[in-house]
Amino acid sequence: MNKKILLTLLLYSSLAHSQSMNNFMNKLIEFKTFERNKKNIVIFKEHKTEPAYIFSANNGKSKEFRSCKWEVKCTNHFMSNFINELSAINVDYSDEIKNKNYSIFVKRKKIRVQFANSKCIQDHKTHYFQESCNRKFSFVLNKEQANKFVSKIEDSIIEDNILTKKR
Repeated sequence: MNKKILLTLLLYSSLAHSQSMNNFMNKLIEFKTFERNKKNIVIFKEHKTEPAYIFSANNGKSKEFRSCKWEVKCTNHFMSNFINELSAINVDYSDEIKNKNYSIFVKRKKIRVQFANSKCIQDHKTHYFQESCNRKFSFVLNKEQANKFVSKIEDSIIEDNILTKKR
C-alpha cells in the first residue's frame, strides 16, 4: 500500500515538474535604443516543447510621444532567419531586407528593424476621435547593439539545437 502511494506521488511530482519546466521563460537580453523615442526592449525565451522568443518593449511618455507597449512572439525558425539576416546587413551601405514578417534597413549607419504583424497593445487612444493606437513595433540599433543581440540569440538557438539532437 505504501509503495503504491509513494509511486503515485513520485509520478505526480515528476509530471508536475516536467510541466513547469516546459512553460517557464527566461530573459535573454535587455537593452535601450538610442532613437528619439527611446524604447526599453527585453527578449525572453519561452521554454515549451517548441521554444519561442518574445520581444517585449515599451517606450516612455513625453510631450511628443505616447507611451506604447508591444509584444511580438517568434518561433525558433523565424528567429534563426531574422538573426542570419541581421548579422549579414552592412551598416556602411544603405542595405535593406524586406520580409513578410519584418523589414531591416540601414540609414545613417544605424539599423532600423520593423515587425509587420505587430501593433501597440497599451490600449490607449491616439486622437480626439478616439481611434485605438496601432503603431507598429520598430526600433533602431547601432552596430555594437546588433552584434551583442545577434551573439546572445545565436547562443540560445545553438543551445536549442543541441538539446533537440539529444532528445
